[in-house]
Amino acid sequence: MTKDKSNDGDGEKPKDGILSVDPALKQAMEELRKLLVNTAFQIPEVDQSEKMLTALVTHAFYAAHGIDVGSLKAELEFSDAELAELDAIIADNAAKMRNTPRWLLSNPRHQNRGEDALEAVPFKEWRLRHKLEYPILWMALPAMLTASFLSAKSALLSSGLPVYVENPILMAAVASIPGFGAIMLKSLGSLFASDAAQKRYAFGIFGMAAGALGVWAVTFADSFHGIGGGTLDIFSDKPVWKEKLLVGAQLAFEFFGSTAIYLRIERLSKAYDPDTWFRNLEFDGFEDIDSQKTEERADLRKVVAHMRGVQISQHSALDLQIELALASLRAKRARGNDPTL
Repeated sequence: MTKDKSNDGDGEKPKDGILSVDPALKQAMEELRKLLVNTAFQIPEVDQSEKMLTALVTHAFYAAHGIDVGSLKAELEFSDAELAELDAIIADNAAKMRNTPRWLLSNPRHQNRGEDALEAVPFKEWRLRHKLEYPILWMALPAMLTASFLSAKSALLSSGLPVYVENPILMAAVASIPGFGAIMLKSLGSLFASDAAQKRYAFGIFGMAAGALGVWAVTFADSFHGIGGGTLDIFSDKPVWKEKLLVGAQLAFEFFGSTAIYLRIERLSKAYDPDTWFRNLEFDGFEDIDSQKTEERADLRKVVAHMRGVQISQHSALDLQIELALASLRAKRARGNDPTL
């Protein structure tokens, strides 16, 4: 008698869905297989008898193990749905993490942290080169803003447009745009999260200022006839584009130059009075959720993988029963109607 490899014979039904029967039920199943083979043997046509035997063995298998197979299938469907839900939660949480800053700029007093270690360095303890540079920058900044205002105002006056000539307040407001633009550009650099990005932004501003200064120097020199007795011949007998280029380069230099001075002052200030950054509690909450749900998903995937393995073993056990029954039927046909088979 061929041994049924789908039976463990431990006498108990395991909780993980692996098929197992006690010895008495195992003997009954073997007797049932003999009965099914003998029933199918009565059909003369080979194909029909084998189809009938396959169907009978399948029904008998599910009659004995249908509860285990069905419960395992239901558990798998539930676990798959739970996995999909976890995937959605993790993806949504990851999107929130991407849109939430990890660190927040804050005053140490707001966080009840020790402030002694975060005090600013007094100006008298600064490096000598910075002591000299810092006040020079503060004097250069209003001078640059004033020059920008006067340059823009002169350009508006020289245009001769009544809307500016007859309305000095409007002319002053328009002439102030380069100064306000410099403040805006300086503030824009603070939006970059990393120090490296802020440095690249500052280098870009300094580069724009240097480029504008170079263009202004060339166009200004082209309008000047020299030092000895020459006259400054700005805009006389010059193409219109050169006039516009000279004024544009001057305004651009004053615009980007003011921003560059702003950034340098800010850089020195941060060196001796650095910003204080604290962990964003909202981001920490998202991070905890991500860690928890990712761990849950990993554990559930292990359970699902094990259940799929059990499901494969169940299908293999059914296939084995069918093949054993068909082998018995074919052997019985080869030997004839031998009741001792």
